[in-house]
Amino acid sequence: MPESFVEQAVEVRRAGDALVLALRGELDLYAGLRVGPLTDRALRGHPRRVVVDLTRVTFLDCGGLSLLLRMRGQVTRRGGEFAVHCPEPRLLRILRYVRLDEPLRMVAELPCGG
Repeated sequence: MPESFVEQAVEVRRAGDALVLALRGELDLYAGLRVGPLTDRALRGHPRRVVVDLTRVTFLDCGGLSLLLRMRGQVTRRGGEFAVHCPEPRLLRILRYVRLDEPLRMVAELPCGG
């Protein structure tokens, strides 16, 4: 996999020791079908640390939540660290309401470096 790539609604880049998956647009059931294979490809290299950036996500429903949990499972099953960066208060409220803010491990800042 290249050091970074952008495809449809996913930007994948390295930031120090972390793999950052920046998602954008609507994370719904359709996005899970469309974006899921792209995130699977990015995670195929078994990164030790993954941060999902939801900064440019405009909508989140159960399909998007399922996608986030699936990515978390892929990373943590292999002993990796998984976190989510979600600066949008509206989306953060959803994650807190369904009690996924702790299992998804929210981080205030994106990792730096390149």
